[in-house]
Amino acid sequence: SLRLVIEHHLTMTQISQRRDLDDPAVIRNFAAQIQNPEHLKLLTLHTFADTLGTSDKLWNGFKDSLLLLLFHKTMEQLTGGTAFIRAEEKQRALLADQVRQLMADTCSQEELQAHFATLPPRYYQIHSAKDILADLTLVHRFMHHQLVDEDKALEPAVDWHNEPDRGYTAVKVCTWDRHGLFSKIAGSLTATGLNILSAQIFTRNDGIILDTLFVTDARNGLLANKEEHERFEKYLSQALTGDIDLHALIGRQKVARPLYESLQGERIPTLIRFDNETSDTRTVIDVETEDNLGLLYTISQALAELDLDIYVAKISTEKGAAIDSFYVSESDGAKIRDTDRQKEIERRLRTAIARLEGN
Repeated sequence: SLRLVIEHHLTMTQISQRRDLDDPAVIRNFAAQIQNPEHLKLLTLHTFADTLGTSDKLWNGFKDSLLLLLFHKTMEQLTGGTAFIRAEEKQRALLADQVRQLMADTCSQEELQAHFATLPPRYYQIHSAKDILADLTLVHRFMHHQLVDEDKALEPAVDWHNEPDRGYTAVKVCTWDRHGLFSKIAGSLTATGLNILSAQIFTRNDGIILDTLFVTDARNGLLANKEEHERFEKYLSQALTGDIDLHALIGRQKVARPLYESLQGERIPTLIRFDNETSDTRTVIDVETEDNLGLLYTISQALAELDLDIYVAKISTEKGAAIDSFYVSESDGAKIRDTDRQKEIERRLRTAIARLEGN
């Protein structure tokens, strides 16, 4: 067991921060490496101690919650994953009943049924009844604008929720899905002065998206404030109608790196990898490069221009290096297996990143 801990002492940190913990394949593969619950407990304790010993400044509530989530999901897989899978449909029906009891007159039964019929199974695995009701209420607000408020028909509905124990603010966006939407959301957050920690992306079958981004103030690492809420919502509405230049706005943001000062002349090389093994249905593109303001916007915009769809984005920054992972597919849902296509994507990403660094 000690040998296993030594061999995998970085694995748990990397998976928790760079992979989609809602993807059953990720948990299944990690559990196969760890083998049993005792090994998992030892590795988790070692990972906590190792990370804190390296630099406690790099550890925060958000990373802590990711590591614990990986621990709990893996423990569940190791101690009864098959039973858990069999119980999935029953759990979904139970969730629907709980939401029905909570919602009172907030939404109609038809809206509830539509919500449970149009989202992937992963959504119900990671949301409580309270979470789902909040999403359903947001969708209701968005659709209400479509029907009765002509002036707000094109505006997204946005909801904010502070998680002080986890060290971030969650901002949820509901609007119609469209190509390049994620890059506009990321760009609007960056232009506002908010640092994006991670993102959950869900699209209903009827074309409504529910994207959640976990953010902090880029200057001081604190939770987002009311002024930043209002500024983001204004920027996003303008970005979606083409009435704003996000690139120019981001360029005006002057945000110092709070936890890292690079040595003079030191540059972090850009590394790009394609992973078709981690996920059963998506290609994971890993990008490691020097952290720059607007990097997530730059990468997601380049992916959109390449006609790729982004399903999950995992964002991490350590010692001035951005370590970002994107679960993507071609527009027809296929993985990116063709070598020439991979080279084209890497070339475009490197060009976009180099242009950002040159500004």
